[in-house]
Amino acid sequence: MKNAISLLVCLCLAVCLVPLALAEETVTISYYDWQLTESPAGDIIREQLARYEELHPNVKIELQAVPTADRNDKLMAMVLGGETPDIVHMNEEGMAMFAPMNCLEPLNDYIAADADLSEQLIPSMVDMATLDGTVYAVPHFASTHVLLYNADHFRAAGLDPDDPPETWAELVDYAKKLTVDTDNDGEIDQWGMGIMGAKVVSINYRYWWLLWGAGGEILNEDMTASLLDSEASEKAIEFYTNLYLKEKVVPPGVTDVDYTTVINDFTAGKTSMTVDGPWQVASIREGNPDMDLRAAVLPPMEEGYPKATTGGGGFLGVSSQSENKEIAWDIVRFLSSAENQWEYANEGSFLPCRKDVSERVMTEGDPLMGEFTKALEYTRLTPAIPQMTGISNLLAEELQFVFIGEKTPHEAAQSLGERATALLQE
Repeated sequence: MKNAISLLVCLCLAVCLVPLALAEETVTISYYDWQLTESPAGDIIREQLARYEELHPNVKIELQAVPTADRNDKLMAMVLGGETPDIVHMNEEGMAMFAPMNCLEPLNDYIAADADLSEQLIPSMVDMATLDGTVYAVPHFASTHVLLYNADHFRAAGLDPDDPPETWAELVDYAKKLTVDTDNDGEIDQWGMGIMGAKVVSINYRYWWLLWGAGGEILNEDMTASLLDSEASEKAIEFYTNLYLKEKVVPPGVTDVDYTTVINDFTAGKTSMTVDGPWQVASIREGNPDMDLRAAVLPPMEEGYPKATTGGGGFLGVSSQSENKEIAWDIVRFLSSAENQWEYANEGSFLPCRKDVSERVMTEGDPLMGEFTKALEYTRLTPAIPQMTGISNLLAEELQFVFIGEKTPHEAAQSLGERATALLQE
C-alpha cells in the first residue's frame, strides 16, 4: 500500500512539473519584418526584441528580414507553403492580402483581455486591421507621405522655405530653380526632384497622390473595375513622367532608380525635394545632420482640386499556424507598450498608434512631426483588396513604358485601366 501511495505521489509530482519543465525549454519564435532592413527602424526593433529576450531567457526570437519591395510576395509564398512565421509585420496591402486567408490568428479576445491596449489603441488604426468584425493584427505605426525638402537649397535658389509649392505648376517651377550646376563645371549636380522609375511595387506610394490630386480614383465604388484609364489618370502619368522627360528636373537614369536610391540622393543633397514619410526623418538627419529638413502637405493639381496623400501603417499579426501563440502574442504586446511605442516614434520618427503616445509626441516630440500630423487630415488608403499589389506592379510597368518612350501617357493610362480591370476579374 505504501509503495502504491509513493508511486502515486511520484506520478503527481511528475505531472505537476511538466509545465515548469516545458517553460524552461528554449522556444524559438520567428519574426518576419521588412523594417529590419531599414534604419533606424530596424535598429530600434532589434534592440526592443533583444530586451524581450533578456527578460525571457527561454525565448529565442529568430529574425527574418525581407526587402520592402518583396515583403508581400515572399510572405505569400511562405503562407501558401504552410510556413507562416509566428509573428508577421505587414503593411496595409499585406493586411488586405492575408486577413482573408485564415493564416492570421483572430486577436479580438487577446486585445479585450488587455486593459492597456483596449484603452489606448487608436480605433481608426484598429479598423484597418479588421475584416468582418475580426481583428487580425495590432497596429504598430501610422504612416503618411509628404513633400520633404531641403530648406538650405530653397534659400540658395531664392525660394522661401516657409512657402512650399501649393500646386503642380509651382512644384515644377520650384524644381527648375533647384536644378543647378553648383560648382560651375558645366554639368548639373543638384536636381530639383527625386522620383522612382524602376519597376518596384513601392512606387505606388509616391504616385497615387497625383491621381487623387487630379480628381481621379483607382477603382469604382464596389471595387469591381479600375478607373485608371481616366483623364485624371492620364494627367497624373504625364506629370510624373514629364518631371524626367520634359522638365529635366530629375537625375538621369530614372528607370534604374529604386526607393533606396531616391532617399540616398536626397540625403546626400543630390536632390532638393522628394516624397516620403516620417520613418525616413531620423535616417536623413543621421546621414546629413547639417540639412535644414522641412516637410509640407503634397500639392493638388490646381487650386480647387483635392489635397491627398497615401497612408497606411504597419501591423503585427500572429500566425494561426504558430505552436506558440501565447508567447508570440506576448511579444506583440511588448512591442506595443507605451515605452516601446514612444521610443519607436521619437527615435524612429514614426506616427504612433497609441493615444497616450500620440499626445506625448505632440507635446514632447520633434516639431517636424507636426507637419506629418497635418498631412494625416488628407491621408487616404488604397483599396483594401488583395489585388492592390498586382495593380501597383502594373502601374510601375506602365510608367516605365512612358519613361523609355514606348508609350504615351494616354496609351499607358488606357492600358493600365484595362489590365487592372482584368486583374480584378480573374
